[in-house]
Amino acid sequence: QLIFDPKTMSMQVASGGSKSKIKGIDPKEFPPIPTTAAESSVSLALPAEVGKLIQQVVLAASADQARPVLTGVYLTVQDAGDGTSQLTLSAADGFRMARRKATLAAPVSKPINAIIPAPAMKELARIAKEAETVTAIFDRNRVIFQAGDLTLVSQTIEGAYPNLDQVI
Repeated sequence: QLIFDPKTMSMQVASGGSKSKIKGIDPKEFPPIPTTAAESSVSLALPAEVGKLIQQVVLAASADQARPVLTGVYLTVQDAGDGTSQLTLSAADGFRMARRKATLAAPVSKPINAIIPAPAMKELARIAKEAETVTAIFDRNRVIFQAGDLTLVSQTIEGAYPNLDQVI
């Protein structure tokens, strides 16, 4: 037996000799999912293997908050000049470094450089496994990932990411 009380946002579940009460939260308490201004945002379709790429890179991201830019994954997308784009994911913590590259089927209208927090990238890797397509929308200081019917919104990390090409 299920009994929902909209006043207290709780549900009582009864079956046999057991009873449970599940507390809920009013949907109005959650912040709305942000929308982007179409003229200032850049949208791109990520490759199907993006979850695997993220898992291989995110392990090198730092957990130390002393250098916040190293706690994220540096995502860059550049036009390759041949009608495609080059996606690069990089992470480093001062001891380890990981970098993966992939080719995107379509060119980008302008280069993308963003530092995305590692926890958001881990979550994206998890949901990307189950989705057929993953779309990323970059707008000022946030990124919105859409994978199937799921939407993941994350603030980007402000700052300049170290030039890892000099390290290599």
